[in-house]
Amino acid sequence: MLPKDILIVDLGADNWNRLLGLGKGLLEALPPGEGPGPLLVIYRGLKLLKAIDLGRGRAVNVEFYGTSRLDMLSRESGYPRVLALEENAVARVVGHAQRELEYGDDYFKQLGDFARGVAREWGRTIFTYPPRGRPLVPSHRAFEGVFRLLVPDDTVLLFVVTEKGKAWTSAVLGYSGGDLWLLTSLDTIALEEGDLSEGALGAAADLLRSKYGGTVRVVAVEREALRRVSRSRFPAGTLLWALNTGDLRISRVPWRWKVLAFAAALARARRR
Repeated sequence: MLPKDILIVDLGADNWNRLLGLGKGLLEALPPGEGPGPLLVIYRGLKLLKAIDLGRGRAVNVEFYGTSRLDMLSRESGYPRVLALEENAVARVVGHAQRELEYGDDYFKQLGDFARGVAREWGRTIFTYPPRGRPLVPSHRAFEGVFRLLVPDDTVLLFVVTEKGKAWTSAVLGYSGGDLWLLTSLDTIALEEGDLSEGALGAAADLLRSKYGGTVRVVAVEREALRRVSRSRFPAGTLLWALNTGDLRISRVPWRWKVLAFAAALARARRR
């Protein structure tokens, strides 16, 4: 599904850095009730080795009372979410994964092996507050089956984050025959930071279609609209508003994607 010979071209240094930093930007946009943090603590027995505010990417000073009192750590430090790792937890996870890994495996299967390693260490060397049950990791076959149901064959997905109508960051993914075969960006058609207002977004899709074939499915969202959705108490309504105002533009997107997106937004609103 994610083979070793995937075609990766024209990602663009600035574009790729912005894409990788998108998640951190959304975390920073969350309202005070959603943060700070989460807090990562690395420990040995009852000794704290390091504490890192993952939201801000910096070390912090906190008091550690052991994994059985993460509630006290959370209350005193002001971090509502805490992840505690024993100093050898990562090595143990890797050890579990390596027993199942094979060099020729699909990358997603390899990631699944590491996820199962995390599940094995959950409650042993990996702890969270609020406490959560051991994560369930679907088999690679089940994951692949769900992906095939969600993503039509011969899809080329164009995802763009715009800023005042111009491309700010983008990713283009090609999926065919059960494999993700392409990873690129708008740089591949010389539209990095290009103006995508009016009919330019459709023209970009046509250029991608002529270059890579398949059905080009487009999701383009204004950067500020994405922030509004991330911090909204009612993300489903904010998504609809973005769609009505043109801050969110979609083309040839399957109905199952729309239903899944709004179901996820509703579920997030209920958790809040």
